[in-house]
This record gives sequence, C-alpha cells and structure tokens, in this order.
Amino acid sequence: LITWPLVDALFCTMGLAPESGAAMAVLAALALGALSVPIEFIVERRRWWPAAAALVVSLSCLAMAVSETRYSDLHPKPANVLYVLDADAAKASWAVRVNRPDAWFTQFLGSVPKRGRPPALVPPWSSIDGVPGFLSADAPVVSLPAPKAVLVSALPTAGGRNVTIGAMPAREGDELSVWINGVPALDISVDGIQVSGAFTRRGPDDTSWTLNYMNAPAAGATITMTLKGSGPLTVGVVERSFGLPDIPGVVLAPRPASLMPVQDGDLTIVRRTYAF
Repeated sequence: LITWPLVDALFCTMGLAPESGAAMAVLAALALGALSVPIEFIVERRRWWPAAAALVVSLSCLAMAVSETRYSDLHPKPANVLYVLDADAAKASWAVRVNRPDAWFTQFLGSVPKRGRPPALVPPWSSIDGVPGFLSADAPVVSLPAPKAVLVSALPTAGGRNVTIGAMPAREGDELSVWINGVPALDISVDGIQVSGAFTRRGPDDTSWTLNYMNAPAAGATITMTLKGSGPLTVGVVERSFGLPDIPGVVLAPRPASLMPVQDGDLTIVRRTYAF
C-alpha cells in the first residue's frame, strides 16, 4: 500500500522509458518482498488471526469510505471543460471528461451528450473512443486565430525527400502540438537540434509522431525531416490556450464550488491540418 503508488507515479511522470521501467521493477520487487512475512505466517498456519482481523477491518473501512464519500464544496470534483475548434471544417465542440456530469455541465453538453472526443481533438493514429470518459456536444463557432504550418523547403533525396516545415502558434506563449502522419521519418531536427529517437513515434510503421512545444514563441518551431518515400505528408497543428473563449450572446454560469479545474484547467483548442 505504501510502495505501489510510487510505481503508478513513475509511470504517470516518466512513461515507459527504460529508466522508469527499471525503477518500477525495483519498487514492485520491494512491494512484493514486503508481503513475505505475512504470507509465511498464513502458509505455516501460525498467527493467522491478526491478518484475518486486519483484513476484516480494512474491508469494513473501505466499504464505509466508498458508501459515505461524496463530492462537496469542501471536497470538489475535478473536471475541465474544453472548447475545441476545427478550423478546417469551421466546426466547434464542447468536451468534458467526467464520469457523471453534474447539472452545471448541461449548459455545455445539453441533455443528450455524445460519447467520445470531438474529431478535432483526435490525432490521426487514435480514435474518438481512444480515451474513455469523454462527453461532447456541438458548440457555437467563434472566429479564433488558428496555428499555421508552412512548407519552407522540399528537396529530393535518394529514396525520399528532405522537408523543412515551419509551425507557428497564433498567440505567443500557448502550447503548440505538431502531428506528423503519413510518411516514415528517418531523421528529424527541431530548430537545428536533432531529436531522432527522442520524439514519440505513434504508428507501428513509424509513419506518425508528435511534437509538443510548451510556451511556444511567436516564431514557432522549424522542423526538418528526412522522409522515406514521396507520399503525401499530413501535418496537423494544434494550439492550446488557457481558459474558454468569449462567445457573443452566450453567458456561461460560473463554476460551482463543488467543481474544480485540475492540471491545465479549462482549455481552448484550435486545430488546423495541412498536406505537403
């Protein structure tokens, strides 16, 4: 009970990197080793009653906690609201990731929300149901500036081409994500720094990967790739900014004390897609 949450924390913070995998293995071994003494007592039929009494007490406490714990103003439920704008299709959506939506979410989701993420929130290698717990509904379209991607150069190489792309946020300081899809990348550099092997590959054939640029400058990022083959390259640029946009004619009820934003909080997300 003490050690195992550390394993989960390592996975959440570091993923399945080799270093975190080794650390998780050591912690898991320590957690299992802690069970050796009580298991020995039980197997040898010695002093089993303290373990049995502890089990009964633990299960009773767990049952009481599950039945009595409720979200309240003192213990608010964590939930964020996303405004997602597909700049290609000029379509907007509200999205909330919550198991049981409170009445406050009705102003976003309506009475019959759709399950799954809005399409503009889904990378090419995923599906709308890839992340469980999302509810969504159509939202008014607000004219928001969108991030951009431009083709700086494209030079043929033996078996492919060398492509340089510029990705810029609409507003300095936002988080900018670049979704690359369609052609295997043999070599990648961002702003002149080679990152091959450090970027996150998303496809089994290495035709998809993503770059997340926190606190992106106005100039954005310059991405140079050596591509295998001459197939079309799809580039999605996604910009995330804190807070929800002002929607003309729409007044949103303030968040009640029983609900609280977590992590990044409410976000406005704008996506545009290019093909090079």
